[in-house]
Amino acid sequence: MVDYQHEDEIFGKAYDARLMKRLMRYAFPYKGRLALAIILSLLLTAFFIAGPRLIGLAIDKGVTPKDKQVLLTITLIYLGIQILRLGFNYVSGYLLASLGQRIMFDLRMEVFKHLQKMSLNFFDRNPVGRLVTRVTSDIGALGDLLSTGIIAVVSDIFLIAGLVVAMLILNPFLAVLTISFIPLALLVLIIFKTRLRESYRLIRQRLARLNAYIQECVSGIRVIQIFNQEDRMTDKFKSINNEHYQAHYQAIVYYSIFIPAVAVLSAVAIGLLLYFGGGSVIRGTIQLGVLIAFIDYAIHFFGPIQDLTDKYTIFQGAMASAERIFKILDTDEDIKDPVRPKTAPPSGEIIFDNVWFSYNNEIDVLKGISFTIKAGESVALVGVSGGGKTTIINLLSRFYDVTRGRILIDGVDIRNIRQTELRQQLGIVLQDVFLFSGNILENIRLKGAGPGGGPIC
Repeated sequence: MVDYQHEDEIFGKAYDARLMKRLMRYAFPYKGRLALAIILSLLLTAFFIAGPRLIGLAIDKGVTPKDKQVLLTITLIYLGIQILRLGFNYVSGYLLASLGQRIMFDLRMEVFKHLQKMSLNFFDRNPVGRLVTRVTSDIGALGDLLSTGIIAVVSDIFLIAGLVVAMLILNPFLAVLTISFIPLALLVLIIFKTRLRESYRLIRQRLARLNAYIQECVSGIRVIQIFNQEDRMTDKFKSINNEHYQAHYQAIVYYSIFIPAVAVLSAVAIGLLLYFGGGSVIRGTIQLGVLIAFIDYAIHFFGPIQDLTDKYTIFQGAMASAERIFKILDTDEDIKDPVRPKTAPPSGEIIFDNVWFSYNNEIDVLKGISFTIKAGESVALVGVSGGGKTTIINLLSRFYDVTRGRILIDGVDIRNIRQTELRQQLGIVLQDVFLFSGNILENIRLKGAGPGGGPIC
């Protein structure tokens, strides 16, 4: 098995402005939804910050002075805000989910169409399992980034800023005490980020290797069984699968350390707030409702910081996925239609004129092959396995281009004919018949008529 592992390593940073700019082009057609989602995030942040403050006011203005009317008014306002928040959350969630799905649909269609145009030489160099990973997992990672990732980061930044402002307004001393824990949280974040980067690189790398190995084994199952290699292939798969498991396990260990570390920082901050804030309440310098609202803000203050760390993994994976997907999209078609195509003769003389060809640009499979097949003439190519019979058919079908020389049909070089038009003139019965999913009739229709009514297989 060819080891493609090195091609799936993740390099670079978690945020790449060049890649992000290119990715945002796929979100641009839906800029209205994106703008509305950002506005809703602002409103949801405002509603979230208003909640604890209303609870504090209810205690200080309603419960403590025993004013039921004020208590009822604040309660109704609080309930109204929560109902609005619920509705906005639903709309925002729907917008982001639909946006992510539309972007993934568009991008997946573009990649699939591009793959359909690539020559067999491209698929010789790229295992099917890895290409499937690009069209599924990698595009899914980009969908997560463009839908929930970016908006979530914007929301978290809004929320952190709003909480800081709200705490400074309530009590500057307690606000500074809470904010002083940010450097410690950032230190934990940096340590965690460095460890997670390596773990995530291994996960993506080993997943691609796992998919490629599965595809190769399933495709070669006949050879595996006839040579009784099931146990050996299973042992090798176990080793690859275990490497994938270990990479995930490593990431889980880092998460299990990071989340409690942030929780401990949060608990220490809350403990200090209870001590100093409670003392201020006892001395009468602040009201009880203010302290309760402040503690509520502080409890939620570390949540967005932790969430930003989670989004770092999304950005890390998405940037790596974008690099690999754009590498496919940026791979030019090595077999292109001519700018000024000529019409393919309906049936005519076929000439191989001094044709040389190699699959890997190193070993020549065909060396100076020349022959002529007259119109209406029946010719059989006979030779040992590997002698070049299939290669000649592949070159005539223009699945590959000749290295040197030319192939002519009635004097027209096949490189000057559109590929679809050329293949409409060909009828091929493959040695190994491939059946697509579906019934027999659908497969007969597929093989019976291509674009324009000509045979395609």
